Amino acid sequence: MRAQLNDIPGAQGNKKPKVECGFFSLYKTHGTHVPSLGSSVIEEVKRLMELYKGETLSITITGHSLGAALALLVVDDVSSCGPEVPPVAVFSFGGPRVGNKAFGEKMTGQNVKVLRIVNSQDVITRVPGVFVSEEVERKLRSSKVGGGVLDMLDEYAHTGAELRVDTNITPVS
Repeated sequence: MRAQLNDIPGAQGNKKPKVECGFFSLYKTHGTHVPSLGSSVIEEVKRLMELYKGETLSITITGHSLGAALALLVVDDVSSCGPEVPPVAVFSFGGPRVGNKAFGEKMTGQNVKVLRIVNSQDVITRVPGVFVSEEVERKLRSSKVGGGVLDMLDEYAHTGAELRVDTNITPVS
């Protein structure tokens, strides 16, 4: 079964930014006695921005695996907090694909910097979506026919620049 994509605020042009519904639900759902992760983070960021008003600030968010997916949702909200938002960056480690290409373009348009650190052997970095190696996927996407087929089957896209590590060839001390 294919995961669904939810529309998120900030639609631009014909292609709407969308994120995977499970990640979005986890991020936006509140508990009986606790606010959602999204509202908790935004409230804290606004509090800290007010506390350090007048100082040069930047915000860096990091996460691993599911935390990397949530970090992208956090940074999307943080970068939309208002005109006084400081520069925002994400360092994600072994994160899955969170949204579609328009979601990544929305982040770029908000001047969010994202560095994805990826282990070539980590399958989490290839989901959700078509489950082939990223090397095969790159080759398919670079061909006219293969790229079009993958685009139809797989709306999910990575966000940001990639730093790839291959533990089969990288010396570990």
